[in-house]
Amino acid sequence: MREIPTRIVYWGPRGSGKTETLRAIAAGLDPKSCGPLLTPSDQDSRTLFMDLMTVEMGALDGVPVRLHLVGLPGDDRLNENALAVVRGAHGFVFVADSAPGRQEENRSALESLRRHLAAIGQPDRPIVVQFNRRDIAGARSTEEMVTDLGLDQAAGQWFETTALNGSGVMEALAAVAVRVVDVLSAAAEERSGT
Repeated sequence: MREIPTRIVYWGPRGSGKTETLRAIAAGLDPKSCGPLLTPSDQDSRTLFMDLMTVEMGALDGVPVRLHLVGLPGDDRLNENALAVVRGAHGFVFVADSAPGRQEENRSALESLRRHLAAIGQPDRPIVVQFNRRDIAGARSTEEMVTDLGLDQAAGQWFETTALNGSGVMEALAAVAVRVVDVLSAAAEERSGT
């Protein structure tokens, strides 16, 4: 059966909550609409290679759309693997850590993602930002997070999330999925018009 496979990558610094975000998504969906969440990890519960999960999203022009969600570890030693995954990605959710003192790690991880996208000639791929761990004491304000990451104030493609209880994670996924489907629809229309 023909389908439109779509890869959405969760990217961010180590410990920002990418795996917990995918766990919250899996817990919030009907099991009939998603595959199992695969999270190979080491004895310290750190992701070894990547987290994987599929979600059935509906159809685009009668063709089923399947989201392949990939959570990459925030570990610099995996940059070659990350570049291979980025090449096939249609959209990204950047998971920033709201904890005090994580600004530099957040900035560095976002710059790394942007470098990877530039390296493959796709700097305009959709990126939605999660300000995760909003439940911790002293969490940086949304305004501070926007400034820290140099985000466009007018774009507003960010969401406050707490992956441990699932707050906001589905909204972020929906936002990136809509943007990705819009891009795919525009590309399909362009192909059919020629």
